[in-house]
Amino acid sequence: MAKNRPLKKVQLTPDLLIAYEDTGRGLPVLFLHGMGSTHRIWQRNIEHISRQFQCIAPDLPGYGQSGSGGSRSTLGNYVKDLITFIEKLGIDKLIMVGHSMGAQLALQLVNEQANFFSKLILIAPAGFEYFTSTEKIWLKNIYSPDVLTRLPIQKYIENLQSNFTGNDGMDHSLIEEFKNLYYSSEFRQYCQTISANISSMLDEPLPLPFTHLMPSLIIFGAQDQMIPNRILHASRTTREIAHFATTMLTNSNLSILENAGHFVHWEKATIVNQLILDFLE
Repeated sequence: MAKNRPLKKVQLTPDLLIAYEDTGRGLPVLFLHGMGSTHRIWQRNIEHISRQFQCIAPDLPGYGQSGSGGSRSTLGNYVKDLITFIEKLGIDKLIMVGHSMGAQLALQLVNEQANFFSKLILIAPAGFEYFTSTEKIWLKNIYSPDVLTRLPIQKYIENLQSNFTGNDGMDHSLIEEFKNLYYSSEFRQYCQTISANISSMLDEPLPLPFTHLMPSLIIFGAQDQMIPNRILHASRTTREIAHFATTMLTNSNLSILENAGHFVHWEKATIVNQLILDFLE
């Protein structure tokens, strides 16, 4: 496992600072993490891909070392912040990689500002699973800040572990990092950010079918326990959602990796890295 590199920081607005990793040289690749994660979840990918590309991985507002979370942590606000972020870095064209919520956000970004991006890589993308009005209310209730702050630490650890096919697939430093957050003064803010994320993911659906002709790569883990929702949509399968995504995205290719869960890019980093590099050739 690579060592954590020091993050760069950029002030987007007087009240919003974004921390980000920036390593490697070449065409820039922007990595967007999912809900509850930070830039760190790309560590196994950036270490390899940065040998050929400039890899930029921000902590989204409300996560990691970036500021300003809570109720401003909606997809709509993230899109505005990321457009400003890209402009601040002086990048004219880049490749975008997103995981889970970060993939849904990536699609929203492309829809808003397609001229920024040349290729799109979606890993276990959220946004292709539809929820009824009743299901949306239920999800928002169980992800309210009050409910999230009262959950015991073990529940969070179990949820983190469920992103992987087994304990051998994850770096247990992820658990230690979360424990530090859970017992910190920042945990309430974190819960508010998660709640705002969930609400906006449900309320700001993807513009489907997606009509941009940008080349896209979609990667899922076959044993993904997050997509589809295993409580609300127990009869649906990850493969079903994955194939639906390809029908909604023109000019897309799909890879489904066995023995991998929602964090497929972490568990199967070697394979995922090669898929990405082959796609970017």
